[in-house]
Amino acid sequence: MQRICLTDTPEHFATTDLAAGLEALRFDPSHAVRMISDLVPNPFVGREIVGAVVTRLVARGLMR
Repeated sequence: MQRICLTDTPEHFATTDLAAGLEALRFDPSHAVRMISDLVPNPFVGREIVGAVVTRLVARGLMR
C-alpha cells in the first residue's frame, strides 16, 4: 500500500510505502474503461483516456 499526498514541490505528489500486500495486485485497463463508460460511451475513446492516464502515472512514478 502507498500513501499519496499533495505537496508544494514541482512534482505536486509525494508517496510513502505503508505495507506490502500479500495478494498480487494488477491494474486492469478494460475494467477501468467499463467504470468510465457512463462518462465516455465510446470504449475506444475510453481506452485512449485510460492509456494516457496510466502513461502519466508511470512517468511520475505512481504506478509500475
